[in-house]
Amino acid sequence: MAIQKIVTYGHPALRRPAQKVEEINEEILQIVQDLKDTLTHIGGLGLAAPQIGIEKQIFIADLSILNDKQYVANKIVFINPELIFSSKKKEWDNEGCLSLIEVRGEVERSFKIKMKGLIPSNTTRTIEASGLFGRVLQHEYDHLLGKLLIDYFSKEDYDKNEIFIKKYFAENKKNLPEVME
Repeated sequence: MAIQKIVTYGHPALRRPAQKVEEINEEILQIVQDLKDTLTHIGGLGLAAPQIGIEKQIFIADLSILNDKQYVANKIVFINPELIFSSKKKEWDNEGCLSLIEVRGEVERSFKIKMKGLIPSNTTRTIEASGLFGRVLQHEYDHLLGKLLIDYFSKEDYDKNEIFIKKYFAENKKNLPEVME
């Protein structure tokens, strides 16, 4: 079991597009396990490799933590995912992020999506998701593109969270050789 530290706003891994995984090997499977262990420990709904400082196209989504029968099967690990369909129907909802823990705001996402990618067994899997599961998949996928939920905020939501956003950035500016907004 390897629980990893979650990187916060300002860390360059959160803003650079993640690298495609060339081969599913022991190193990649260890990253997957670290994501699972870290997510279980922290208790979130999803976690992407850039959030633990690894710039690889890997994420996990697991809604079973909600202890609701409708979400028990809503879990997946995706490697090199592709968003192949996004509905025109959009939905606003309040979102948070483990890399910006005190920050919350309204984000518009497609209501229904279709995503495909590799799973750890090196098999391609395609899933359709809507509602909360679709939202979590889109949020984690954004992390692989270098996007954060604050990129979608209205000016009002950004302003409400600005003190926390600036706090993370200032901490990382002191502690890291490179930071990115």
